[in-house]
Amino acid sequence: MRSPADRDDWRFAPLIADDVDGVAPAWIALAECDPVVDEGIAYADKLRAAGVPVDLEIYRGVIHEFLKMGRAVPEALQAQDDAAKALRDALRP
Repeated sequence: MRSPADRDDWRFAPLIADDVDGVAPAWIALAECDPVVDEGIAYADKLRAAGVPVDLEIYRGVIHEFLKMGRAVPEALQAQDDAAKALRDALRP
């Protein structure tokens, strides 16, 4: 069972991690109309400050769960394509 203290665990909230040196390169997708978009941007900035390569995409005009809305939200299909490309690029030898 989860407790409120779990929110202080860096695995739940990686922005509060003491050290992000050596973290794998990141592709980060954010929804512009997400209440935590600023935290996503801050995490990308934290990774960059530690020398971690970051590709940050902010999808305009969409909400937190947009990625699941491919039938109704064109940005979802674009984000899915972008995620697949990022994964292909990361796994390319």
